[in-house]
Amino acid sequence: MDSNDYLYHLNIYHVYDPLCYGKTLFFQIGRLFCSPLSRIEPHLHLNWLELSLVSNGQGTITTNGVPTAVKKGDIYLSFPADLHQISSSKEDPLQYDFFAFNSLDPTIQQGFERLMKDFASPSKRLFHDEKIPKLVGDAISEMINKNPDEYSTPILEGIFEQIFLYMLRDFLQKPVSENFGTTAKEDELAFQLMHYVDSHLFTLRKLSELAPVFGYNYSYLTSVFRKTTGGTILRYFEKKRTAAAKSLLEEGKLKIKDIAALLNYSTLYSFSKAFKKETGGSPKSYQKEKKGHFH
Repeated sequence: MDSNDYLYHLNIYHVYDPLCYGKTLFFQIGRLFCSPLSRIEPHLHLNWLELSLVSNGQGTITTNGVPTAVKKGDIYLSFPADLHQISSSKEDPLQYDFFAFNSLDPTIQQGFERLMKDFASPSKRLFHDEKIPKLVGDAISEMINKNPDEYSTPILEGIFEQIFLYMLRDFLQKPVSENFGTTAKEDELAFQLMHYVDSHLFTLRKLSELAPVFGYNYSYLTSVFRKTTGGTILRYFEKKRTAAAKSLLEEGKLKIKDIAALLNYSTLYSFSKAFKKETGGSPKSYQKEKKGHFH
């Protein structure tokens, strides 16, 4: 069966050129009705968070290889740089809304950072809140309004802010002890370093930026990481950037120079050099090879 056997009831798409509503960065919103066994192929999220709000049916959301079963009433939260896939039940096909966003508000940003730290595990991303699906539905209705007026933009600004605040309250009122096991301090720190790199691939410019985030000097962080994992933070960072680059090259929606800029390489040459070091070939040759496989 064609994995793309589904119907977008609505898909307002600004993934590469986000709109700004007040301090909200808007990337995408929509509504999707799946057919039996529909599957949204694995795709890399860029620098946004996303809510998937199940209005009917059942299915599975897989994030970074970790599957989570979802059903009517569930809301699933995705983070920046997640590798995301959705599959529908055959007997009870999924219907869901989705909303991809970020924020320029420092207080909201701080809340998002806490979410990404405390709920790093994909298995912890599911929650419930009857108010949020209604607000997303209101946003969809407002955005498809054929006669927008001077109230439309401030209405959307208010809706988005409410969504963020309800979501932050839903998650951050949970005890942190629910989200971490009884791991040793150094093991937990290494895990947090890995997740921070994972979720900040599109904003992290140099690894020394980790020091003020974690409150330790960079040499200590590198020492803990090597001791715990047997590898270096730099090696981990480059492997994750290469994996992201591969996904974007396979999608074929961005030019190679734009992928280099998105991943914060200083030049196209430095990107190509790093990519070749990891894969043995250039970004261009990799993209051509994958296009050949697809066709």
